[in-house]
Amino acid sequence: MEDIARSISDIPDQYQRLENRIHELQRQSLEYASLLERSPDPIVIYDQNGKAQYINPGFTAVFGFTRDDVIGKSIPFVPEDEKEKTAWAINELINGRQLSGFETKRLTKDGREIDISMSTYHYYNPEGGFAGTIVISRDVTEQKKMEMEIREKNQALEAALNELKLAQVKLIDKAHKTGMSEIASSVLHNIGNAINSVGIRICKMREAVEPITIDYLNGIYDLIETVRPQINLAFSAEDPQKGDKILRFLKSIISGLSQDLDTLSHHMDFLDKSISHIAEIIAVHQKYAGVSSIFVTSIDPNLPIHDALELLDDSIKKRKINVILNLQPVGPILTDKNKLMQVLINLIKNAYEAIDENFSGTEKQIEIASEIIVCEGTGYVEIRVTDTGIGISPEDLKRVFQVNFSTKRSGSGFGLHGSANFIRSQDGEIELTSCGIGKGATAILRLPITKECSHEQKDSCNR
Repeated sequence: MEDIARSISDIPDQYQRLENRIHELQRQSLEYASLLERSPDPIVIYDQNGKAQYINPGFTAVFGFTRDDVIGKSIPFVPEDEKEKTAWAINELINGRQLSGFETKRLTKDGREIDISMSTYHYYNPEGGFAGTIVISRDVTEQKKMEMEIREKNQALEAALNELKLAQVKLIDKAHKTGMSEIASSVLHNIGNAINSVGIRICKMREAVEPITIDYLNGIYDLIETVRPQINLAFSAEDPQKGDKILRFLKSIISGLSQDLDTLSHHMDFLDKSISHIAEIIAVHQKYAGVSSIFVTSIDPNLPIHDALELLDDSIKKRKINVILNLQPVGPILTDKNKLMQVLINLIKNAYEAIDENFSGTEKQIEIASEIIVCEGTGYVEIRVTDTGIGISPEDLKRVFQVNFSTKRSGSGFGLHGSANFIRSQDGEIELTSCGIGKGATAILRLPITKECSHEQKDSCNR
């Protein structure tokens, strides 16, 4: 009788423990449901007959199908030319194998065909029998387009490089034999402009890829990791390692996405190196091309400043450099607009490359200013490009405009030399100042508003 009484007295405690366990399982169930609902990747749960039992909002967002459209049905989104491939995948699932990173195509509700990467996970009933499949997909349509575009650009660059090498041999030989260096200069210049456009497009691709993140998946992984023992315990009768399997499955998804991002980054790095290689070839061979014709027109010198900044906008933004413009209204000058713009591109490019080498923590800044200075009644336009870069030593300042001299390891030594030759050919002046290493630098160029002012007059200018 005492045992019976003791058992009866334990009933409330047993009931309370059972009720607590039920509440805990309900809480975990809500957490898992919340994970599925919050996932941006499409998730669908099929029963053993291939009928959809659940889809998350991510599935509706990508494919357009609602739960009313597909629950209890086979989802009609396999393209005709993908049915054989899909049949093979289904056979793999029937034979107990799972898929990870399986790439195929699917149709949206409105008939659009998209590329997806699919991973699967089997689930089982309490008796241990196969109950169905969880399928997690990822829309990789844009990624595929980007990979295709990168391959096409890569092929185009390789073809351009081969053509460029052949053209260089022919042009250099022709220049030496016939003295027609103008032809080589013009062709190299045009090729350089085309390569620059490809470089800008690659920068835009990189900006599109960089925001892609797997942090949310890592967050889900960490959350499941914290409750893995509870998951294993909750399903101990069915599958005591279910929590471990879920984590391995999620880890494979994270790893696949990370590898895809690394692959894209590798392709873009290769293209960057190829473009740099082509640019180096152009720079090396431009010294054989001579000085091309100058087409003088009357221009506002502030305009090529804006044009140069627009061409270099991606490179400047990528480095998060603050550009300050202090452009005063200046009179027109007679010069070659394109060549002046190339000079400005060289100066601005040198400025942000100098900032790249300055690791002192100084604010990244380029200031460009223009103003009129007067010399005995004759006006000159002065343009200054000031940076917070690594600076220049007093010894190097004496040689910066010499041919083949550069303070950069990858520099060709032609940019500033060619810029100085052009400015001086326009009766102008160019100089580079710096207070030393780590203290930035300022490039200054002056061009006459009219060409009557002689060099002796300019030397006595009062600024």
